[in-house]
Amino acid sequence: MAYRYIEDRNSLNFIHVSVINKGEKIPKYGNYFIADMHSDRILYGTWSKENTLLFYTNSHDTELIKYFFVHDKPDVKFEVITDDAQYRSKYRWVEINSSQ
Repeated sequence: MAYRYIEDRNSLNFIHVSVINKGEKIPKYGNYFIADMHSDRILYGTWSKENTLLFYTNSHDTELIKYFFVHDKPDVKFEVITDDAQYRSKYRWVEINSSQ
């Protein structure tokens, strides 16, 4: 689950990513990844068929992502995919997918 706290639509807060079991309450802060005010670093995420988290980013943030994972995050495999064709000039995760 990816979420952000929005108090003012003109000033988006940074993205939180939590891994929770279905039906569990969303934690106040991300338990897997917490970005910063400069960039979300992760610009899209999904699950693979092999139950691995796939995080998409651009080449600017690929190396920086490792500094934003929560230290005691759930033991879930992840892969960072650099995709400049789609995410080169982005810095915020803005796509909302309500179908999942």
